[in-house]
Amino acid sequence: MSDPEPDASGYLSLRRGRVTMVLALVLALLMAGHRFVPDVLTLGTIVDAALPWLGVFVVPLVLVALLQRSVPALAAALVPALIWSFLFLPAIVRSPAGGASNLRVVEQNLYAGNTTPSAIAASLASTDADVIGVEEVTDSTAAALKTALSSKYPYMIRVSTLELWSKDRLGSWTSVDIGLSWTRALHTTVQTPNGSVSLYLAHLDSFRFDSDTTRDVGIADLGTAVRADPNKRILLLGDLNTASTDRHFGELSPLVDAQRYAAGLGFTWPSPVPLVRLDHIMVGGIAVTNSWTFPGPGSDHRGTAATLEVN
Repeated sequence: MSDPEPDASGYLSLRRGRVTMVLALVLALLMAGHRFVPDVLTLGTIVDAALPWLGVFVVPLVLVALLQRSVPALAAALVPALIWSFLFLPAIVRSPAGGASNLRVVEQNLYAGNTTPSAIAASLASTDADVIGVEEVTDSTAAALKTALSSKYPYMIRVSTLELWSKDRLGSWTSVDIGLSWTRALHTTVQTPNGSVSLYLAHLDSFRFDSDTTRDVGIADLGTAVRADPNKRILLLGDLNTASTDRHFGELSPLVDAQRYAAGLGFTWPSPVPLVRLDHIMVGGIAVTNSWTFPGPGSDHRGTAATLEVN
């Protein structure tokens, strides 16, 4: 007995691939409207941070649509692909802004449990940055940093688990309240050859699966401090414990992440296989010529660096 003739309208049938179409629609809505996902038990934060990785679900949807020989399902699967491309493809293919630079800055979470303090201190020294900001400083990493950096960086501020090292003169510092019981954010100024820059170093509260309220308060507090700053040139270094796709990241406006002027997404955590950018160099009134990440020996974070032009 011969097989029945295939339905001539099979490729266009809406009944074929309905599940695939629904899943594609849900994925597209999640990508486009991720900030509307309720932040209950940090669900919204997780979706925001995972946004770049939602694109991997497009591939199986397209393959299933092809196996189903359903044009409507294939068209539906291409919708989240287009949304993802709109959101992230420009960052992946763009080239660094380039141009002249006169200030190199570096940020690194050292990791409190780092068992190779000398190695990470040497790594930071090798960057030849003008300003270095670090978090999770312990007595052992502080000693290693002093050995590796003090000869080249005459200006240093240590507050709690934060340290700033600079080739140019640093002003007096003040703490910035970010909703924690001890100082994890500070403000100072750095006197570059081209003028004073208002400088912040911050380590926001860590992400918790039960609540991210304190971290969100810290972002808001930092944003308030930045907007009240009279200096037109502002630089923020920090482990902000959130991705730039986080719905609360706009609280830091008018600052922008230096990675917006560089190639790629600049993921920093976890260090062996980075999946999200928790570490940021943010600027206001300062031009960015490039930004990149680099390994941090013994740390669970990669370091991030940027070259800037201060006028």
